[in-house]
Amino acid sequence: MRKKGKFHGSLLSAVMILVILFTALGEKGISAKAETSEKEEVKEQIEEKRNRIRNAYFPEADVADRSAKEDVDVQSAEEAKTVYVECGRVIYYSGYSTNYFEAEGNSAWCLEPARGTPQSGNYTAVKLENTSDLARALYYSVAAPGEAALYQWYGSEGYWQIGDVKQGAAVAGFDERYCYSHMFLSWVYNAFDFDAAFYGTNLKRQEYYEDLKKAFQKKLEEIRALAVPDQGFCAYVINGGNGKQVMGGWTYVPHGKAKLKKSSKEPQVTEQNPAYRLNGAVYGVYTDAGCKNLTGTLTTDENGMTQELTVSPGQYYIKEKSCPTGYALDDTVYPICVLSGQTAMIEVSDIPQKNPVSLILQKKDADTGKCEASGHATLEGAEFEIRYYKGLYEEDPAKKGMKAERIWLMRTDASGKITFDPEHKVSGDAFFELSDGEAAFPLGTVTIRETKAPDGYLTKDEVVVRKILPEGTAEAVCTYEPVEVAEQVIRGDIELIKFREDTDPETEHKTPLEGIEFSLTAKSTGEVFKIVTDEKGYATTKQSGENARGNLVYDTYTVHEINPPQGMKPVQDFEVTISEEGQTFYYLLEDKQIVSPVRLVKKDAVTGKTIRVKGAKFELLDDEKKVITMKSYYPEETEHTYFETGEDGMFLLPEKLKPGTYYFREIEAPYGYLLGEDVAFEIREGHNWAEPVTVEFYDEPLMGKLEIIKTDADTGDVLEGAEFEVVAEKDIITGDGTIQIKAGETAAVLKTDEKGKAESGLLCQGTYRVREIQAPEGYIRAEKEWIVELTKDAEDDEQKEFVRKMRITNQKEKIIVEKEKKKSEPQSVKTGDPSQMKQWMMIVSAESVVLILMLLTLTRKRKKGYKKSV
Repeated sequence: MRKKGKFHGSLLSAVMILVILFTALGEKGISAKAETSEKEEVKEQIEEKRNRIRNAYFPEADVADRSAKEDVDVQSAEEAKTVYVECGRVIYYSGYSTNYFEAEGNSAWCLEPARGTPQSGNYTAVKLENTSDLARALYYSVAAPGEAALYQWYGSEGYWQIGDVKQGAAVAGFDERYCYSHMFLSWVYNAFDFDAAFYGTNLKRQEYYEDLKKAFQKKLEEIRALAVPDQGFCAYVINGGNGKQVMGGWTYVPHGKAKLKKSSKEPQVTEQNPAYRLNGAVYGVYTDAGCKNLTGTLTTDENGMTQELTVSPGQYYIKEKSCPTGYALDDTVYPICVLSGQTAMIEVSDIPQKNPVSLILQKKDADTGKCEASGHATLEGAEFEIRYYKGLYEEDPAKKGMKAERIWLMRTDASGKITFDPEHKVSGDAFFELSDGEAAFPLGTVTIRETKAPDGYLTKDEVVVRKILPEGTAEAVCTYEPVEVAEQVIRGDIELIKFREDTDPETEHKTPLEGIEFSLTAKSTGEVFKIVTDEKGYATTKQSGENARGNLVYDTYTVHEINPPQGMKPVQDFEVTISEEGQTFYYLLEDKQIVSPVRLVKKDAVTGKTIRVKGAKFELLDDEKKVITMKSYYPEETEHTYFETGEDGMFLLPEKLKPGTYYFREIEAPYGYLLGEDVAFEIREGHNWAEPVTVEFYDEPLMGKLEIIKTDADTGDVLEGAEFEVVAEKDIITGDGTIQIKAGETAAVLKTDEKGKAESGLLCQGTYRVREIQAPEGYIRAEKEWIVELTKDAEDDEQKEFVRKMRITNQKEKIIVEKEKKKSEPQSVKTGDPSQMKQWMMIVSAESVVLILMLLTLTRKRKKGYKKSV
């Protein structure tokens, strides 16, 4: 029993062991089966994706799924072609292997590691667009055309390998780098699927696996940032067929390049002128002279240079499709020959646009609004300075310190117009012109400023700005807007203060007279104006309020006191002439006092005439030369530390001075004059406001000299003995209004010395004409005459004199020998001829009679005048 029990116990144990053993074996089998099933499922998914990708490149009739282009990043393919693929040696990597392939003699790669290896032979290939990721990856892969550029950028050949050379890793061999490229290209081809790229390898078990995937992603971004392969590079995918691998390959045929350089036909107009731009011109590159078959385009940059266009070698034709800003479109067709591996360049130029201008400006009367002068005034003779600046400005470029490119002085005609032609030009630079010779403004900014008003009108102190803008594609644009200038007639006023004469000489203040009426009669029209004194004895034409600038227009008026107070004599009639804008005449009537009013008159030291210029400033000093201040009380109380001349070149101190010695010190001289020395004056007796003490303050005018250097036109040697006449081109007028030299009069005659130099004496500023009147011996006299503007520069303000130089050349005489003609003998005078003697006696007798009559007449007039004076 025990044996039996023992046997059953052993049998039971054995059974249990077998059950456990079979259970374990069953679980292992189930696990292996599950793992195999999972791999098969992944493989099926990869295979399904591969089929979609393959179908995107090689559409087949028996493949129903056509949605690959929506799922993977592939480019559209062109028509297929046949290439020869050579399958080479086996290369092992990371527990797997591939073969070294060549297609069309260049390196190629397997793109589907999970499929079978195709044998050497001809296969169908489809071209890729060079902008696609796969084309870029093939271009920069091992032994591909872009490899050198990639390594130059990376700094080492160890780009396609596991292990960063920059971190100290050694550069791998060709096979390892080839396999790395194989995996990377497979990854790109399979829509960035790492399972497809690393199929069959043991890389997933490596600790650097995740870093490898990141490296792939980084390299993709780097390749995308590099240059797109040029047109000579052709990347394609190759269908292995019959379930075999798809491969990637390439061919490279160096193309030629075409480029263009653009410039301006008138650089003197366009250089440093932002209104003209060379960038943005577009040129078409065509394969035919008729410019119908467009190959590509070239676009200029700011320097006029285009990019390089890669094209197949051959003959091409270039024509401008769109012009840059400020230039006319060029219709010329330029042929260009492009050679393989070379860059062909042509240089072209465009005509800058300009604005032909007929009417620059039109003057009109501001009061009537018509283009006709009022009264005795005229619109003719106004002068305008016209300046042209490079660039486009909203306001006067001179305010920003910009220098004008060209300047003209133009004058209005009888109708008040200025047109851009020589007839209206007074002086200045040459005109700009269109291709046909018509005067025009280039693109830029034009400023117009009146420098001289016509008779009877006020100069308009305004700078008008006009921009000449680009327009269309023709050479001539029409963007200038003519200027209308409204002329203001000259206006002024008169102010009277009427005081009762006080018999007490010690009385400082006089009694004003109210209600005294004065009439002012215009000489030219007979129009009468009336003014009446107020309680302060003050009367002015401003009371009428007709015009804020002045109520008396340009004319001469007779002032008459209508109703003098009983027992007082009216002031004698006097005349007032309004000849300057804003001119106001002041009249004060009062008795003599112990103190005296003082008037300063500004005069020219050379002519002795009054300098009728506003703005000369003076300080009043006492006998110790300390500054004296004064107060005026009308129209309000004002303290004065200095005194300023008016338009009439004088001023009256607002307070009277007591006896003593005083000085006037000039602190600001009028334009064109030097500061004068302090002038002392003495008050010894009393004067009234009507007859103040007058102090004359003289300033020296700024003078200039003209220097001429005479040289041989060929050798440059200086020439002695040349004589020049300097003639006033226009009236030479100083600041005091004196005509120093009339137009056409000779200012100087100069003769060059042994150094070829001739220098004039001091001349007033103005415009002169220089002409040669005697050439040096052996030279031809110059027929040309020169217009010289003798004016000072800013740096001349502190100088007493300045010199303007000019250089003139002469050509030597050519000697022509001719046969001398026989001259007729001069007729001799017969001293004893009685007929001639009679004629002389008759002439002497007649002259004697005339002389006697003149003496008698003169004697009678003297006697008569003497009696009258007695």
